[in-house]
Amino acid sequence: MAEKKSYYFPILFLVPGFEESEINIGHFTLSTRKWRTSTFDLATLATRHKLHLPYQAMDIFLGHCSLEICISDVETMEEAQRKFRAIQVALYKNGMSPFLSPLISTHSINSYSGINARDSGLSLDKLPDGLRTGLKSDQDVVEAWPLELSFDCQTINEKRSVSVKSFYEAGKFAEEWLRITARTPSLLALESAMIGAPKLSSRTQSILHIWTALESIFPLVTTEVSFRVALYMAQLNSIGTDRRGYHSRVKRAYNLRSKIAHGAKFNPEFSDWIEAWGLVTDTVAAIVRRGRLPNEEELLDELLA
Repeated sequence: MAEKKSYYFPILFLVPGFEESEINIGHFTLSTRKWRTSTFDLATLATRHKLHLPYQAMDIFLGHCSLEICISDVETMEEAQRKFRAIQVALYKNGMSPFLSPLISTHSINSYSGINARDSGLSLDKLPDGLRTGLKSDQDVVEAWPLELSFDCQTINEKRSVSVKSFYEAGKFAEEWLRITARTPSLLALESAMIGAPKLSSRTQSILHIWTALESIFPLVTTEVSFRVALYMAQLNSIGTDRRGYHSRVKRAYNLRSKIAHGAKFNPEFSDWIEAWGLVTDTVAAIVRRGRLPNEEELLDELLA
């Protein structure tokens, strides 16, 4: 049996909305960043550890990091990344702003901060008490890999604070999403496009990418696309009886998508992007609420029943 491991994902742009040092649910732990990590600490990692990206890049990216997500009890880095994508989807569904994680590491940023002074013993007394003891280079090897090396991200300023409640709900949602996508691998196209869309610097391309995600769940729709996609999404997503209102909302958003795709609109507003983003977060919420993704025929049968 393979050894269980933990992997750490620094989070850019989000901030803690809680007082605890960490929140844990299942495989997922959200921790606050405790310490400043000096350039000398990162240079030590570059010379005495295993970095698969320049330490100077780490220095720049970690300057924007206040939180870190740990994925624990996994056998491979690929499994950790799969679970990390699930918690991304879950946080987005819960209303969190899109965010980036520039790298993956075998140790927490809180562990390797101060490592240069601990290794050398110099200026150790100038460190905060909590940094004077901890990881040294002769005790273990820190390894790090690049993940999302970009600052391009469509962020929502008022949605950057993560609360205890939102992370607990996201952890539960992520576990359900993992179960559903294991049964329906085609949903990974929706997941991938959803995670990738906010990272496109062009708002027009980001909106088109969101629609790539939405259209991927209705592969049989090839004619009357605007009407039929809006109809199926209204049945899939609407709660209660307001299907007509949701249908109109989707159709307006799809018409904008068509204008962008055909070159008739080059400068959509941020509100247009938010509208498209809301449709994709509604969709993943509906899929988990239902426990599966119904196909087009099933949605039509529901509508006519």
